[in-house]
Amino acid sequence: MRIIEMTGTTSGGVRSHLIDVLGLLTSHHEVALLAPSSVLESLSPAEMSGARAVPVEIAAKPTSRDVRSIATVRTWARNADVIHAHTLRAGALAVLACVALSDPPRIVVTLHNMPVGSAAVRATGEALFRVVAAGADRVLGVSPDLVDKALELGTIADLAIVPARPTPLVVTGPQTRDAATLLTVGRLSHQKGLDILLDAAEIVGEKVLNVRWLVAGDGPYFDELAAEIEERQLPVELLGRRDDVAELLNRTTLAVQTSRWEGQPVAVQEALHAGTALVATDVGGTRVVVGENYPLVAPNPDAIAKDIIELLLEPNKLEQRSELSRARAQTLPGLAELAGQLTNELRLFPPVNR
Repeated sequence: MRIIEMTGTTSGGVRSHLIDVLGLLTSHHEVALLAPSSVLESLSPAEMSGARAVPVEIAAKPTSRDVRSIATVRTWARNADVIHAHTLRAGALAVLACVALSDPPRIVVTLHNMPVGSAAVRATGEALFRVVAAGADRVLGVSPDLVDKALELGTIADLAIVPARPTPLVVTGPQTRDAATLLTVGRLSHQKGLDILLDAAEIVGEKVLNVRWLVAGDGPYFDELAAEIEERQLPVELLGRRDDVAELLNRTTLAVQTSRWEGQPVAVQEALHAGTALVATDVGGTRVVVGENYPLVAPNPDAIAKDIIELLLEPNKLEQRSELSRARAQTLPGLAELAGQLTNELRLFPPVNR
């Protein structure tokens, strides 16, 4: 089959998911990846898996360049069997590009984020959501709230499967978790609740001696966060982008997620696979990842700090939380489940089998 994979600007979990999808599809199908030049240039040949790279500029919000982008997508769509678009922006452009086609391809849109932020951001997101719901044949949402919204707008929708691969850890010596070391992994953006993290860190630092809170990731808030950490003398260290998350988790007492919203966070799945105790906010699709029995907290500094302090000061509870992580990791979906969903939703033949 001739498949178009399509995305706007990607990072973190969206990028990882896209790479997995490309790897599964290219072994049996002819795949083109339509994406911004910056995304295409960031992907290695191994990550592209033989997919054809087609530059299409898809900005974070609508621009005058969308007319040219829609024309490019329409040209490719004429000869495609299916378009699988990731993100609201890419999904909306795919729908608009196919409106005038007499025999359009099937359109499947995977939504990775709920628009959060200013009123303008939310309004734009709402408009894009309606375009996608009106024109897509199927919507896959990474969290139940995205699925519910798509269903409310009258489209066919289901929960997306977004696995994170367990990262092998090469053990070179005795491995012990550092006392009172916390780790947060994620993009430094509003969605990730870094302001909440700083307030929680202040509370934890007053109750637990020698605590270290490491934050691995980059993003637009880096300089602002660094200045506030220094001004408030908080026990937080910004590590920047890291490729050794598995090693960091191996030496971490607690993994912490302070997000305002999440899909199926890769960082949370990585913590579970590492058997690391986790403190996470009950938002978006995090519950889908950790399961019904895993404790989650409200997305506010007091609730997050309370859970952290309790686990750090009571080793038995910390070990119980770690055991929950190890148990849940055994049940998480993997690439086989993702391949099955792609086969069903994209209506692939022959079936994906890798």
